[in-house]
Amino acid sequence: MVYSVFPRIPSRSFLKGTVPVPGCRGTAAVLRAEAAVEHGTVLARNNVRLIGPSGGQVVMLAQGFGCDQVIWHRLLPFLKDCRIVLFDHAGTGGADLAAYSAERHSSLHGYLDDMTEILDFLDVRNVTMIGHTVAGMMGIAAAAAGNPRITRLVLMGTSACYRNIPAEGYAGA
Repeated sequence: MVYSVFPRIPSRSFLKGTVPVPGCRGTAAVLRAEAAVEHGTVLARNNVRLIGPSGGQVVMLAQGFGCDQVIWHRLLPFLKDCRIVLFDHAGTGGADLAAYSAERHSSLHGYLDDMTEILDFLDVRNVTMIGHTVAGMMGIAAAAAGNPRITRLVLMGTSACYRNIPAEGYAGA
């Protein structure tokens, strides 16, 4: 069942209107479904889902490592008027496990490239990115690189350094 990825949401009415895309797990609403088949690897690789009205403010929800897109399930009802972009990082959640590359994903840039490819494929503009922990750093890196698609950042638990450096008195974890 399509809605089973959000097991605790009291009302699922905001999920109506999503359509399955061939080659993708779960649901994704894509304006150009025929293009999704041709470029399905981008959508399937990261288990991309679009939820909400096509004309709504685009909000990308990007979770930190060790999580998948299900962590956003309690926030989704409050964003019912927005066009939500959900995805899983390579090797996590419903993403294609084979898409994880130790070489590509050994740095933040590999994950940032994945996120940029998703936004480029969907051809969305004026995106508000809500970044949880290390995904917030991806948003900051995208903004610093001049990514024109992301125009606003909301950072949750984001840190520039996730290591503890006792000699300098810094606790980043």
